[in-house]
Amino acid sequence: MQDGRKHTRLKVLIPCCMRIAQVSPSDAWGHIHDISVGGVELHTYFKLVKGQTLFLSFSIEEIFSFVNTKCTVMRVRQEDGYTFAGVAFDEVVDKNHLKEAMQSLLDRA
Repeated sequence: MQDGRKHTRLKVLIPCCMRIAQVSPSDAWGHIHDISVGGVELHTYFKLVKGQTLFLSFSIEEIFSFVNTKCTVMRVRQEDGYTFAGVAFDEVVDKNHLKEAMQSLLDRA
């Protein structure tokens, strides 16, 4: 892996809902721009902070649903009011379900 990442990433564009504890408003929207079994790159207008816990909900091809998937913000870059964040899934994500969803995306390409 040339970029030193632990998991292979797929480029995607998946809308998602974020729920962020102890922040008002607690619900925000964004888009997942790449995904791996370890996490996602998330783009949103909502300001995120490194180390913050959030809960992502999204679907892949309307077959695979991920609801309130607990994540941690690992990296954040702000640009023109937009947030680009590297987000890691906590261990509670069903990695086999996610691998099947990613394979479904690959099979469609």
